Order: sequence, then structure tokens, then C-alpha cells
Amino acid sequence: MKQKTIATRHLRTKIAAGYVLILFVIFGIVYIWLNEQNRQQELEATTYKIRNLRKDVHEVYMKVVDLSMIGETVLDWNEEDMAAYHEKRLEVDSLLSRFKSRTCRSERIDSICQLLAEKEKLLNRIMLVLYEQEEIKEKIARHYRMQRHHSDG
Repeated sequence: MKQKTIATRHLRTKIAAGYVLILFVIFGIVYIWLNEQNRQQELEATTYKIRNLRKDVHEVYMKVVDLSMIGETVLDWNEEDMAAYHEKRLEVDSLLSRFKSRTCRSERIDSICQLLAEKEKLLNRIMLVLYEQEEIKEKIARHYRMQRHHSDG
């Protein structure tokens, strides 16, 4: 009888050890699964941030290209065109300011904004010089006509 109890006790111990092992495996699987879920959520959050950053970079790029294209037409500008350029430049400045808190150093963003502001001033000066040139041309033409009219008469 003693031998039977020892054999059953030994069998019970093996069964209990098997259950404990099964529980460890189940807990291990659950732990790994939860860790993978957390990693997947972190990756999705990072991917979302990267997508938004790329979208914002693309938007800034398109606005800067638009500013560049508008700047190419400075020879035909009037006051309305200058005001439109100014509005678009301010829009680019505000878009760039979003990057200050995210990825780029603020000195770089400030430098780009200063360059765009300086370009706007230079384009404005070009427009004013062209207006002055046109006025001078008209004065010369009037003066020439008056000289011609006096010499004919």
C-alpha cells in the first residue's frame, strides 16, 4: 500500500508539474502577445507621426515652390501681387513654425524665415525700381516729344 501511495504521489507530482509548466507556457504566450501589441501600437503611433511630418514637409515644399514661381513674375507685379506674395510668405512662415517644436532646430527655421522675408523685401525693391524706370522712361518720352514739337514749330 505504501508503494501505491508513493507511486500516486509521484504521479500527482508529475501531473502538477505538467500543469505548472502549461501555466508558464500560457503566461509566456500572453506576455509575448501583450508586448507585441504594445510594440505594434508604438510603431503605428510613430508611423502616424512620420506621415504627418512628411505631409507637412510636402505642404511647405509646395508653398515654397509656389512662392518661387510667383517671384519669377516680379517684372509684371503690381501692388496686389506684392500683397499676395506677402500673404503666402506669412503662410509659409506659420507652416515652418510648426517644425520648431517637432524636429528641426529653431535656428534653422528662423534662418529660412529670415531668408524668405529678405527675398520679399528684395522683390519689393525690384518692383519699385521697375516702376521708377517706367516713370523715367515716360518722362524722357514726354521730354523728347516736347523737344521735337518745339523744333518742328
